Amino acid sequence: MSLRRRLPATLAALTLLVGGAAACSSDNNSVANQAKAGDNKNFIQGDGTIEQIPSANRAEPITLSGTTLEGKPLDLADYRGKTVVINIWGSWCAPCQKEAPALKEVHENADPAKVAFVGIDSRESAASGLAQQKAWDHTFPSLSDEGGTAPLSLQNKATATPSTLVLDTQGRIAAVFRGPIERSTLEGMIEDAQKA
Repeated sequence: MSLRRRLPATLAALTLLVGGAAACSSDNNSVANQAKAGDNKNFIQGDGTIEQIPSANRAEPITLSGTTLEGKPLDLADYRGKTVVINIWGSWCAPCQKEAPALKEVHENADPAKVAFVGIDSRESAASGLAQQKAWDHTFPSLSDEGGTAPLSLQNKATATPSTLVLDTQGRIAAVFRGPIERSTLEGMIEDAQKA
């Protein structure tokens, strides 16, 4: 193919590439706006299923550490010996808003000597997450995960936002709920993890 025939095609490809890059950086394509749109584009919403993992089939303990929304260090290893509830959320996530009261209630009624709660604020600035955490009156710590990479440490179990995982006292995933969780479901998951 001659240079004269290749040039228009090359220019067209560059135009598409530049246009696509501009579109990707626009606010209309942010994760928050995609989640609010409800079309599931680049956003996976949970379907409300529970995955319970028998003790004998649980993988290695979760290794996860980072900085909370308040700027303090947090390491899941410090919670060994307790059942741990991990909730992946974001202020941009409408289903997270729906489940927030249930998480607050279960956290407030749980025995802090036996159960710990940790949030993972995904894909937003710590400032935005902290404002939402205060609005929901959640007093348990949340890791700041602006890049959305923390779920990679959760053995490919947190595939939706929100997702709630319950770890046994050894730090292994005992159960996962994908979608906005209700109080009775979370209480049952915690109780089952404590039996194992």
